[in-house]
Amino acid sequence: MTWAYNNTGGSTLIAVLIHFFFNFGGGFIVGHFGLLPMIFFYISGSILISLYIILIIAFFGPKKFSKKSDSMMPFKKKN
Repeated sequence: MTWAYNNTGGSTLIAVLIHFFFNFGGGFIVGHFGLLPMIFFYISGSILISLYIILIIAFFGPKKFSKKSDSMMPFKKKN
C-alpha cells in the first residue's frame, strides 16, 4: 500500500481500495465460496505478498518504495 500511495501522488483512496479488495476477495474465496481451506489461503497469500514486497524493494529501493525525487513525493522531507 505504501508503494501505491507514494506512486499515486498520495492518494489515500487507492490505499483504502487496495486494502478493501484484498480483504473482500479473501472473504469470498474462503468464507462464501469455500474454494480453499483457510490455512492454505493465508499461507499462500503470505508467500505471494512477501514476494511482491521483495520485488518492490529490489526495484524501487527500501527508503521510499519509489524512484521519484523527494520533491515529487506526497510527503515533505524534514531537514
